[in-house]
Order: sequence, then C-alpha cells, then structure tokens
Amino acid sequence: ARRLSSSGTRITAGEIARRVDDPRWSVVVARLVDRFGDYGSIGAAFVERPDDGGIATWRLPFLAVSCRVAGKGVAEAVLAVIAERARAAGARDLVAEVRDTRHNLELRVLLKTCGFRAVERPDDDTILLTRSLADPGPVVPEWIDVTEAG
Repeated sequence: ARRLSSSGTRITAGEIARRVDDPRWSVVVARLVDRFGDYGSIGAAFVERPDDGGIATWRLPFLAVSCRVAGKGVAEAVLAVIAERARAAGARDLVAEVRDTRHNLELRVLLKTCGFRAVERPDDDTILLTRSLADPGPVVPEWIDVTEAG
C-alpha cells in the first residue's frame, strides 16, 4: 500500500521496539474506524522529547500515513495531538525532518498547510520544517474523535 512518509524509508520492528522502550520517545499509532469499516493501523509517528524536560524543541523524525485515508484528516489529527502534547509539556517548537523526495511531496505540502515552515537543509536530502507551538493549529478536524489507548 502507498503511504505518505516523511523519511522515505520503511521502519523496522526493531526500530519501533527501541523507541517504545526509550523514555525520550513517543510512538504514536493511528487507527481509523468509520462508517465504511475498520481500516486498521493507518499511520505512525516517532516523537523525540528533549532531555531538558520538554522546554525547547520536540523532534518529529518520522511521520507516515496510508494514502488510503488521504483527505480524511488523519494526518492533521495526529499532528494536532502531537502539538498539544508538546505545548502542554512546555515546548516552544515542533521540528519535522523530511527527506526531500518526489514521493513525499504531498506530505510536505500537508505539513506546510499545518503551519510548518522550511528553516534548514542540514544536507542535500533533508529538510527541517519547524512549527511554533505559540501559533494556533493544526486542529483535530471536527469529524474525528481522538481516543487514546495505553
């Protein structure tokens, strides 16, 4: 299945397990159930919280959402939940790392519509997009109910 992915790579089970076990990381998984059925797990994100207790910048080195749910607001809802958690912890900014490939152009556009702005190119393949948490948005679309498990 096609997916919108910030990294342009597949994440291994070992990478997920390492981040789940590391207190600096949050692993966010999105599932979707609507009137058409249960889509299952359709998105994921890795969020790195700084060692300073969350005061500065939270990093988002990986965000992926299935193309099957594009346009349903899932990516916006995931970003809104992450931004709210970071804001509540006192963070000032959220930085998304995105590989510069033609395959994730749609995701880069989505990040920009959610308030992220390109600020740096640490190398030829990577773009850092930053969003100030002082600014409003993104918001969970009104048709989505976010429930958290575990």
